[in-house]
Amino acid sequence: MFGSQALETAIGLATLFFILATGASAICEVISRWFSKRSTDLERCIGALLSGMDAKKAKDEGKRAKKAGKKAVEDEGKEWGDLDPTYQHALDAVKNTSVWLAAEAAAGKSLFRRTKSKGPSYLSSKAFADAVIEYISQVEPSDERPVSESWPENLKVRLSAMIAEGRDDLLEVKAGLETWFDESMARAEGSYKRWATLVLFFIGLLLAGAGNVSAIDAAQDLWTDPVARAAVTDAAEKYVTDASTNPTSDSVDSVDEATKLVAKVGFPVGWNAEAKAVWVEGSDPKVFGSWSETRAQLWVVLGWILTALLVMLGGPFWFDLLTRLVAVRGSGAKPDPAAKDDGSATKTLTTGAGEGVAGTTGKKKLDLATGIVEAEPSAGIAAKAGEKSGKTLVSVGRGGWRLELTRH
Repeated sequence: MFGSQALETAIGLATLFFILATGASAICEVISRWFSKRSTDLERCIGALLSGMDAKKAKDEGKRAKKAGKKAVEDEGKEWGDLDPTYQHALDAVKNTSVWLAAEAAAGKSLFRRTKSKGPSYLSSKAFADAVIEYISQVEPSDERPVSESWPENLKVRLSAMIAEGRDDLLEVKAGLETWFDESMARAEGSYKRWATLVLFFIGLLLAGAGNVSAIDAAQDLWTDPVARAAVTDAAEKYVTDASTNPTSDSVDSVDEATKLVAKVGFPVGWNAEAKAVWVEGSDPKVFGSWSETRAQLWVVLGWILTALLVMLGGPFWFDLLTRLVAVRGSGAKPDPAAKDDGSATKTLTTGAGEGVAGTTGKKKLDLATGIVEAEPSAGIAAKAGEKSGKTLVSVGRGGWRLELTRH
């Protein structure tokens, strides 16, 4: 059962999608680094958190103010930039602290654009709370207005609520800021995952088209070709075994090794003569030809789209599934525990189905002197109807006693 055609086909497909998804994830990470996606999202999250204004609205307000000819921010003396001054002030409240500057220095320059500072991709909740407290401590008090008037608007609202609740101890304030930051970053992480998933789809579609990787055709070929199915399955088992015993820290090397392994056994993908004949005839492309030709092309495109959708699940998902499928094929299904196995002694004792005559639950018993012998009823006095079971002390050897429960 566990070496079946369906299971081997599933292992082959999981291997294929694992390779594509891992390669697509590597390309997605390169794109993310090129655009400094994580550091940009972190800045936007902090700015929105402290000002109560999202980055898009801040940009729109900044552009609108510049077009209106405003040159300076009232009572601040700062020139209008590309962002709304309220948003920029909230962002600077953290970016001008030693905590942020240290994180920015540790991040170094951008990998692809060396003239641009990379900025930190991550900031811990503790570091955020320390940065806010550092900013607050730097604000000089004034007799004319409360010190909180110079704080970013959303930060002032948050801290005012905490003080009103009696949480004015500095340790409690920092704990509240950490929770606030964690909740906000959880939403930002969800936004990044949605962006990465969309990018993975387009990368997967590009890889599927470039390599003619149709999930439908690959499944059909593996299902009908036992030689290719067995070769891919053996290659997948070898790869999973090597990955579990000798894990590597470099995912690119892992993808490269897996790709070479699959190419060696001849995975049913690629632009062979038969695949090219669907799209070209000689040197002329076949586009919008007869209905049969168009239907064949639509079928291939549908397979590419399905491949891209499956790539969106990510490399870790497919590797985990591949590992599970290989384990099922190699060892069979996981047996039930004794408490759920109807044929086990534990189940029999639990349900009471094996109770026999007085003092016994089965037909045999274990004796220290003679081993396994036929069971006999205990020598206790039979209980009357309605009475509880009695107890009998039975000698088991030199100076030893065994307490036996006699059932009636």
